[in-house]
Amino acid sequence: MLVLWLKALHLIAMVAWFAGMFYMFRLFVYHVENRDHPEVTALLKIMAARLYRYITTPAMIATFVFGIAMLVANPGYLKLGWVHLKLVLVLGLAGYHGFVGATRAVRPTEGDSMRVALASGLSTASLPSTAQK
Repeated sequence: MLVLWLKALHLIAMVAWFAGMFYMFRLFVYHVENRDHPEVTALLKIMAARLYRYITTPAMIATFVFGIAMLVANPGYLKLGWVHLKLVLVLGLAGYHGFVGATRAVRPTEGDSMRVALASGLSTASLPSTAQK
């Protein structure tokens, strides 16, 4: 029964972690789109900082804690091959989380439209061109 509770909490934390990471880049795109409006970009910086600090990072930590607790409660999971692949992918996601945090710390400028679009997986056609200003 304990493993089922840990699994449920692990999944809830993982969904919150992913939602925070995906929304973070949407905030970056809004920042680039509104770079001529300092009051909007100031608000977006605050939103991004709070999202990363109070939602995304704690959700990542909770995902790790509940995942490790599941492995401790049922060490038989470590005998399954897919679990090893999952652990490698989770480490990659943790690196991506660090990339999101590092990208958040850098203030988008004129030349960052392409970087933000590529990092967030969006088409650059959805971003305003600097030539159209």
